[in-house]
Amino acid sequence: AGPTVVTPVDTADKAAATDPGLDRETLEEAALAQAAAASKIETLRAKLAKLTEQTAMFESRDATQTAELSQLRSQLEGEQASSEELRFKLAVCLDKVDKLKAKLKALRAEIGAGGTES
Repeated sequence: AGPTVVTPVDTADKAAATDPGLDRETLEEAALAQAAAASKIETLRAKLAKLTEQTAMFESRDATQTAELSQLRSQLEGEQASSEELRFKLAVCLDKVDKLKAKLKALRAEIGAGGTES
């Protein structure tokens, strides 16, 4: 046999039998209100459990995304440092190219001057 279900009417009957001075209709209304409140509490508990579960899921997702963001930030910082290093190397190379152009121009002028002398 399963658990005994106590209805609001049973509760009102029991209270009326205990104290005959109590109004049976008022007792039944109170018992119905108590049953409705108990049902509402159970509904709220279920909602709270669901919200707690969702909160844990969101916190977990947030932690994962924060870790991913941190990893991407580190990667970006590495890329920026690499980019700065490449810019520096490019500037050095361009400076060397400018110096070589100046030497080439000087050599051409020398060759040109030497060709006119002879």
